[in-house]
Amino acid sequence: MPEKRSRRGPITRNAVGPSAAEAFVIIAIVTILLTRLYLRLTGYPQIGGGDLHIAHALWGGALMMLALLTGWMALGLGARVLSVALGGVGFGLFLDEVGKFVTKDNDYFYGPAAEIMYVLVCLILVGARLIRVIRPLSAHECLASAAAIAADGVARGLADHRRAIALRLLEQARTGERLKPKSSTCAHWPSPRRTPPTGCTDCSGGRHG
Repeated sequence: MPEKRSRRGPITRNAVGPSAAEAFVIIAIVTILLTRLYLRLTGYPQIGGGDLHIAHALWGGALMMLALLTGWMALGLGARVLSVALGGVGFGLFLDEVGKFVTKDNDYFYGPAAEIMYVLVCLILVGARLIRVIRPLSAHECLASAAAIAADGVARGLADHRRAIALRLLEQARTGERLKPKSSTCAHWPSPRRTPPTGCTDCSGGRHG
């Protein structure tokens, strides 16, 4: 009798992916605040001459493109951190000019722009949280996430806290248990550089409470 294959979802989730999404949003928010502050202090200068004006949304698009290229062409945790940082700054610069995109007269000071930014940021955060909690990580997803961490180690070395996360994920995959949604929040991205205590029941190897 042929062996029955286990059913897998349409996507394979990364155990530490939601934390990267949250870092991306935080960087974008900080970028928007700093951009608005800079423009206010400098009198809203324009880059270009004559009728030419290079909007900072274009710089944001360029940074997001670099973030994608970095993620596609480089391996390792450092490349992923750089991708999140570049993407967050780029998205912040792009989102800061949302008022120009939704008004006929390209009004940067469009009143509801702040509400539009808030809604978009909330949608990203809620989406990342739903992906995390909609169902526990399967054994296949735990194994795939551990393999991704191992690949990072081959590329640039592996810190102790990352090794502890990978070992915990491997244990979950070996036992066939599903990683609880709240456990994935323990695999912060990036995590503090410390070795978790033994006997932990969460993904980072440390026992809470």
